[in-house]
Amino acid sequence: MDDSILDDFLVDSHEGLDRLDRDLLALEHDPAASEPVASAFRSLHTIKGTCSFLGLRRLEKVAHAGESLLAALRGGRLQWTREIADALLATADTVRAILAAIESTRREPEGEDSALLGRLADCGAAVSAAGRPAPNPAATAAATTAPSRERAPAPVAGALQQQYLRVDVRRLDAVMDLVGELVLARNQLLRSLASSSRDGDALVARGLSAAAQRLDHATTLLQDEVMRTRMQPVSAAWARLPRLVRDVASTCDKRVRLETRGDGTELDRALVEALKDPLTHLVRNAIDHGIEDAASRARAGKPAEGVLRLAALEEGGSVHLELADDGAGMSAERIREQAIARGLVDAAHARRLTDEECLAFVFRPGFSTAARVTNISGRGVGLDAARAAIEAVGGSIGVRTVAGSGTTFHIRLPLTLAILPALTLEQSGEIYAIPQAHVLELVRCGDQARIERAHDRPVFRLRGELLPVVELGRWLAAGEPADAARAPRHLLVLSAEGRRYGLAVERVRDTEDIVVKPIGHRLRDGAFAGATVLGDGRVALILDAHALAVRAGLGGPAPMADVSHAAEPAAAPARARVPLLLVRARRGVPAAVRLTEVERVVEFESAAFERLDEHPAVRLDGEVLPVAAFAGDPSLAGEPAVGRSASRLWPVLVHGGTPGGAGPGRRVGLVVDAVLDIVDWDGAEAPGDARGPRRIVIGDHITDLVTLSGAAA
Repeated sequence: MDDSILDDFLVDSHEGLDRLDRDLLALEHDPAASEPVASAFRSLHTIKGTCSFLGLRRLEKVAHAGESLLAALRGGRLQWTREIADALLATADTVRAILAAIESTRREPEGEDSALLGRLADCGAAVSAAGRPAPNPAATAAATTAPSRERAPAPVAGALQQQYLRVDVRRLDAVMDLVGELVLARNQLLRSLASSSRDGDALVARGLSAAAQRLDHATTLLQDEVMRTRMQPVSAAWARLPRLVRDVASTCDKRVRLETRGDGTELDRALVEALKDPLTHLVRNAIDHGIEDAASRARAGKPAEGVLRLAALEEGGSVHLELADDGAGMSAERIREQAIARGLVDAAHARRLTDEECLAFVFRPGFSTAARVTNISGRGVGLDAARAAIEAVGGSIGVRTVAGSGTTFHIRLPLTLAILPALTLEQSGEIYAIPQAHVLELVRCGDQARIERAHDRPVFRLRGELLPVVELGRWLAAGEPADAARAPRHLLVLSAEGRRYGLAVERVRDTEDIVVKPIGHRLRDGAFAGATVLGDGRVALILDAHALAVRAGLGGPAPMADVSHAAEPAAAPARARVPLLLVRARRGVPAAVRLTEVERVVEFESAAFERLDEHPAVRLDGEVLPVAAFAGDPSLAGEPAVGRSASRLWPVLVHGGTPGGAGPGRRVGLVVDAVLDIVDWDGAEAPGDARGPRRIVIGDHITDLVTLSGAAA
């Protein structure tokens, strides 16, 4: 048997079985629906047809029996019943088990399926007499009731499904185009290097610069496309949960409904795979010990059917998942008692713990508050295993509960395990990185903007708001002499779990795309999410913005926005605030530009500026970008010149258009002396000459508000 044909069959069959599960569960909710039964029939028919071609006779016989039952349902000869649903789901499980054995041994396993075939025949399937077992009323009754009383079998996952990935061909075409761009850029760079060794003139230097920029642009785009090929909808991690919920609820004699939101949220494929087991543990625990039985729910005034809500949301470079049940909730007092009884904490210390601190015990190995141990949960293994799996891929898990109303588990995961844009920092001679998605703005600490102390905790006053601060130097120097931490010169305003705080650092270096490498669990506990190797070969630890937020006293995760309903309209502010980029137009003279006008800020050395028809320009993204300084500002207009020996970095505000555009949509750049800050303007204006620049009030200062296109024209 050809291995490649067999592998294709196994992958397609596993996907077909996943569709079959979804279709059968849909029929339980709406037995009159025609599309699910037709789709389920097609899934088994495809498996049966390929089995015949490959000579898999046992699998063909089981699939044929299930197909014939679905054909009778589709033709209206049978009506949907719970017995038919159980028999067809048992068929799917048997097919999965046979496929798993074929995958591991490369041949069809022997086995006896007469009990299943007899069950299908009793439901109305066309099964030959040879396939039916001898009549045994006791066995038939046991087979009929088994799914609702015994432990539900866990679906068998195919290892091949983790090796293959379906990718949109248009995405592959885009990757191929970018590879072509890389080849052209490489050839241009090689030619320029050969010329430089021969001539060594300024023209060759400009050619090298253009080739390097083209190579950088193509590499960035290629990286983005390749990253997208690794992304999958997070719903792939919970595709089998509806079946699991049905089986576990049936075993526990409960009625439970699963609702999902944010199914299209994308996540790295490796993380999707890593989520499957933790979600399985959480769902089983929620149904077995969280959601009450129908009688208890009736006494509490709740509907007989319990609800599990699973939601996903992308925010700040992370994916947030919430699994919430409407059960009885967890008792912090019960957890406190169990922690004392197990010797995890003494009674005096336990009384001082907050309810939130008590909840953290449920993730300890072997910890359980269950009054009984079942074959589903209660051994104190599930939550510990879930936390270990999530933390192994750089994520975190938290829990909150309300007595009588339910429990919510919050999972935070990075979008990808591969490459991230990051800001690099320096503290006491060591380099650190933090994902750019968490960085809102950068503020310089000085005499006018200082870190203050409130109740002996560091805070920073930013536009009237007091931000809690983590001083990176003091935290790293914990346990060392007090003067070991150097005074911070920059403050990064970070966002983590919907909350803002400041990270005070000694020096900000640059932005850089980093390749994330895993680190040991002990270091992750110390607020590091991983490590990376920088362009100069140095190793930098990656800071975990969430863990640092906890150190800033911000507590656990903020409640995730309810993605199942539209948000209520908020009260309109008294005056809309406009974000502005504050720059130094001339030495000592500030100006402001609307942030929406700025596509990006790029720094260029003096030597990068060229002359195009006597006008200054630079090369950006493979095109010539015309630039200008503020009108009538000779201190800037004359300095960034071609061939100038004294080099410095000049910030250029890039405005409008798209790369390669022309006419009104073409991009332009404005050279400034320095970028100072990002501020919110409340609309206050200062009196001035109508013919002059528009003047506004920011804080206590009067500043020129510049229209970027007009300044660069």
